[in-house]
Amino acid sequence: FMITELDTESRNVGLKMNIHKTKVMCYSLSRKQHFAIGGETLEVVKEYVYLGQVITAEPNHVSEITRRIGMGWITFGKHSQIKNGSLPLTLKRKVHNSSILPVITYEGGTWRLTKRVQLKLRTTQRAMERKMIGVTLRDKKRAEWIREKTGAKDITVEIKKKKWTWAGHVACSQDNHWSLRVAD
Repeated sequence: FMITELDTESRNVGLKMNIHKTKVMCYSLSRKQHFAIGGETLEVVKEYVYLGQVITAEPNHVSEITRRIGMGWITFGKHSQIKNGSLPLTLKRKVHNSSILPVITYEGGTWRLTKRVQLKLRTTQRAMERKMIGVTLRDKKRAEWIREKTGAKDITVEIKKKKWTWAGHVACSQDNHWSLRVAD
């Protein structure tokens, strides 16, 4: 297995794998497989967090997006001043655009933006914007009215910009670069 080769090559340069922290994820396991290094079994997982992003065996990013939305709400909660009326709307907008939006859209350039995902992201952003201006769903204010009031950046537009930036990086990379091979 590749994991054994990795362990061997690591040892050749003086590195040792931490067996308790090392996890194995396979995209297709037809039967229950066991992976071991030096007689110790490695844990097989369906997903894990690497560099702040959930990596799963599934080709979609729904679990990562859900996690990011949750982190966005946590960040929103930490900025309690954004919900009360004492802070000017211009400052609320700056906090939203500079602190909350980046938390949700981190690594968004690699996500598949389906209509369902876009709806989920827009719904979350609208809920946050309503809290910013003290409007509830019962007030029946249209999304355009809310956006005009808050002046917040559109989350899906920001993610699409990230996708174009990522595409530019991949297009300009060297022929043998791993990201280009994966994107092909």
